[in-house]
Amino acid sequence: MKTEFEWINELTDLICSMSGWRENEAKTIVYWCIGTYGYQYVQKFPILVFMGRKNSGKTTALKMIMELAYKSPAYTDRKEMIITEGTSVPVCRNKLAKGGTHVMEEADGLRGVERFMKQAFDKFSGEMTVNVSGGQPGVWLQDKKQVSSALALHRRKGFDDETSSSRSIFLYTTRVNLKSPGKRNPDLKLLSESFLGKIESFAESITHIWQEIPTDDAGREWEVWTVVSHIANLTGDVGYIEYVERLVEEDIALNTEMELEEEEVAIFRTILKNVHKNNGTFAPRVAAGVIRKELKEDGIDTTSQNINRLATKMGFTVKNEGGTIYIKLHLREEMRKAQMQTIAREVQYSDEVLKD
Repeated sequence: MKTEFEWINELTDLICSMSGWRENEAKTIVYWCIGTYGYQYVQKFPILVFMGRKNSGKTTALKMIMELAYKSPAYTDRKEMIITEGTSVPVCRNKLAKGGTHVMEEADGLRGVERFMKQAFDKFSGEMTVNVSGGQPGVWLQDKKQVSSALALHRRKGFDDETSSSRSIFLYTTRVNLKSPGKRNPDLKLLSESFLGKIESFAESITHIWQEIPTDDAGREWEVWTVVSHIANLTGDVGYIEYVERLVEEDIALNTEMELEEEEVAIFRTILKNVHKNNGTFAPRVAAGVIRKELKEDGIDTTSQNINRLATKMGFTVKNEGGTIYIKLHLREEMRKAQMQTIAREVQYSDEVLKD
């Protein structure tokens, strides 16, 4: 009898043969599908998002999910898991309240998709109220239902809301020649015929572990990976765990860099606001304490040391004069605008007052 690790590798190879996925990407699909059988027990469950151009395999990826993921007991046919473009918000909400797993096609065109993502991701946000007809013209009633479904979707564009991205695992589809060696035309029924029973048996055997998964305390970058990595750990898939750890470390580093860049821009913007005069000239200095106070009023609570460090990095002079720390511009007044223009380019900030 094959171990979970062995048949999961076989399923992974089969998915790779029908698509352009690499091994760990295909395993993400497998572990996510296994995880859907425990969706009702965990507080947070990641949204699986397939991104790619037209004819790159996004729809095929959703069909793979439909063959392997947990189906709502309310459905008799797996085709009922589909939510298509143009589905109204109340109908979409009602389907997601049936539990199980749902897939959204062409989610770019679905109204309320980011709201649904929030509720599918976190049980604490799951209740959704919509207005429904009261049976008479102009009469509307409020109808509440709990969104309780694992959610996979495909899009061509990213999300405008960073929060939606932070709730998602992204897999990027690429076009592939299925006639090339090692490839085959997708036989999606083969997936379920060969492996659905194994997935269901494995999921049932680990029912006791779902509530042990610490999605509540995980960091922002970790929480979308906690469920799939926990399942991989149960199978002894060390290689996949290391793959997830690398992705998370890269994500943390990128987010840290972006936060620093955003803070740098905010500091420069606040300095500019305080040194620019109505006559178009620039004051020689501004107190660092003023910058910190205004940043805090804007919701950016940073230290004086960090403000001074970033101001120095940008090219300002930071100096203690009479017990007050000042951020200073060029000594020569005629050079200050050029100095501010140079720094603005470096931090990628634009403002009308800096134009010649």
